[in-house]
Amino acid sequence: MTPLDRNEISTICKRLDDIIDLVEGAAMRVYHYEIKEVRAPLKALLDVLDRQVAALREGLAALHDLRHPEPLRECIVKVHTLENEADDILRPAIGNLFREEKDPRLILKWKEIYEHVEKATDRCEDVADHIENVLLEYS
Repeated sequence: MTPLDRNEISTICKRLDDIIDLVEGAAMRVYHYEIKEVRAPLKALLDVLDRQVAALREGLAALHDLRHPEPLRECIVKVHTLENEADDILRPAIGNLFREEKDPRLILKWKEIYEHVEKATDRCEDVADHIENVLLEYS
């Protein structure tokens, strides 16, 4: 028996699926656009996403015991902090693209890839928000 109702489980699963879809979309763009290098902002965004997913994994594992909310609170704070870090990476990365890159096709390609990965960090934040809603509801 789960402490969450079906609607809560469904919503969390949909948001997790959104994250997977966005990561797959970014990867497919890298493949189809024939990107042969990995730029530093992409590495940084993927690192943030990796840390967010690790925090969500811990948070989701802690949902089984809502009587001990501290791991959930830690997850929520960590994911929100990391999403802000992703925003701080994305803005200058796109600015640098427009300032430094001369090939407009590369600007469009990299902008799409960066934005797709950053949207995945936004969806991680959505999952954390939903975890927070569950925590508030059951506390």
